[in-house]
Amino acid sequence: QVTQAQKMAKAAAIKLESLMVVAKRLTSNESGRMKVLLKRSFDSFVTRPLVGNAPVRVVAFLNSEETITSLTKTTKELDWALCQTLLQGNSIGRIRRMLGRVSNSSVNILTRSLLVLNLYFDDQLFG
Repeated sequence: QVTQAQKMAKAAAIKLESLMVVAKRLTSNESGRMKVLLKRSFDSFVTRPLVGNAPVRVVAFLNSEETITSLTKTTKELDWALCQTLLQGNSIGRIRRMLGRVSNSSVNILTRSLLVLNLYFDDQLFG
């Protein structure tokens, strides 16, 4: 299953990179009418409080290029930080080196959480 996930992550990264090319082409031709349409397609009340007392987080809307770049980075991180560790971590020493590399990098919290979730069971490495 990890191998399939790795293949999917690599395929997604390739598709996101091709999507980036299309997005750059579209933003260079973007008209005022298109900007209004994009603005209307989002919920203007996305930051309203629903239930509870927690303060509402302000949602930061990125332009399409920044969003695709962020998704591509996260997808590539899933490949090298999560899938590679699970597939190639065949000894405790190797896993420690790989986890050290992940710790020293700026890996996304999603990738870190998935890595810990898959490596630790019952407060022990591999359970």
